[in-house]
Amino acid sequence: MVRRKICQWYTFTILPTDKVSAILNHLNSINPKIQFTMELEADNKLAFLDILLIRNPDQSLSHTVYSKVTHTDGYLNGDSHRTTVERPPTVLPYIKGVTNKIERILKRAFIYTYFKSSKKMNQLLRPVKCNIPFQSAGVYKLEFDCGLLYIGQTNRGIGTRVK
Repeated sequence: MVRRKICQWYTFTILPTDKVSAILNHLNSINPKIQFTMELEADNKLAFLDILLIRNPDQSLSHTVYSKVTHTDGYLNGDSHRTTVERPPTVLPYIKGVTNKIERILKRAFIYTYFKSSKKMNQLLRPVKCNIPFQSAGVYKLEFDCGLLYIGQTNRGIGTRVK
């Protein structure tokens, strides 16, 4: 795929009529990759960008707003646009100290987030290393990798409760 960078330069120049062709040929001969075009006035008028330049009988210039023949004078209502874009919420993993900052930044762009733990509860539990039979009811203690501790009591078998 070939990419071309196109630059458009608009220049307004008043030249003597007999020099127009010579100057255009000279500009186009400088670099064959850069070619210039020219618009000449017709009926003492020249459309340049959104301005219609008019040469008056005394050779002075005046101007007015230029609109193409196909212009319909149709304009968009300034209140017709929507300021927010509805997007589905973004799911992010929860990372302490980072997630809330990301949420604030995304909220400015009307991107709403909700967070999901990257690990399930059974992935956070340490394997139980004691030899207590797990079939009977009792009190149990769970220690998590993050340093938190949970102590619970169950009427079911501890092995069933901790699964």
